[in-house]
Amino acid sequence: MATKTFSQQLADLEAIKLDIKNALSEVYNMSNVKFSDYADIIRAMIASRAPLDNTAGAWNGVYQRKNLLSEFTLAQLSTKIASGDFSGIPIGSYIEMAMSSTLGGSETVRWLVAGHDHFLHCGDTEISAHHTVLVPEDCFKTTAKMNASNTTANAYVGSYMYTDVLPAYATAVANAFGSSHILSHKDLFSTAMTATLDSMAGGGLTGASSSWAWQASRTIDLMSEPMVYGTTVCSSSLYDVGCGKSQLPLFALNPEMIQCGLGLNGGTSARDTWWLRAVASSTYFAHVGASGSAASYGASSAFGVRPFILFK
Repeated sequence: MATKTFSQQLADLEAIKLDIKNALSEVYNMSNVKFSDYADIIRAMIASRAPLDNTAGAWNGVYQRKNLLSEFTLAQLSTKIASGDFSGIPIGSYIEMAMSSTLGGSETVRWLVAGHDHFLHCGDTEISAHHTVLVPEDCFKTTAKMNASNTTANAYVGSYMYTDVLPAYATAVANAFGSSHILSHKDLFSTAMTATLDSMAGGGLTGASSSWAWQASRTIDLMSEPMVYGTTVCSSSLYDVGCGKSQLPLFALNPEMIQCGLGLNGGTSARDTWWLRAVASSTYFAHVGASGSAASYGASSAFGVRPFILFK
């Protein structure tokens, strides 16, 4: 951070004096406040007004809806993020991009800022690049199945969603943003399902993920349950979580954003069910229900696709 000039430091001192003056005025007008509590209250007020630093930790706690492309170009955002400067990029802000895929054709997607440096230092090959997690505000306009039939054999990595659907969207995203802006990384995903195991989803379900492996060159994937809810609900075992172990700030700060429609602004459907990557049983994958439920259903069902990408 650049050293401030003497005049800038004086301006900062004047701002602090004004904050103290305003805080004193507010406390003086409060009722039922003990004089002994004044100092603590004033300190808290001043701290709440202090400018944020530019780190991921600070800006992961700021929620604001705004169009980032009205203030920055993609190149400018990329430069800021690469340096670890997330100032002015609050959670909930967005980037609208037109894209075209072989599955859904042309559509406009509003990508929400869901978290900063969410996977920093993760991976058997460490993710060292600063990044911002983006998720679509609404599902892509075209639904898709996890598998052609109701089976979770070979888990997430063996699913039709993983092998066919997501690669088509990966190409569309790279073309829309430019591949240089999408962070390719390794992640730990479920690779096998044993039908005789009891599922941690409970309810008498059988079949659970029974192995995992690091997958290279990932640029787009479905979210885990913890990334959405902050915990597992229908996940069959620990193999369904991997590095997606923490809730995204977007859903922590504004849980309403968990629910979404199909297509931009819910143009195809105002409320839609969307897939998560967790195996729930030998026939079910987890999903977020259109009604707001955390649930699971047969792998051959056609539900919304709402993946995440890492912008750099």
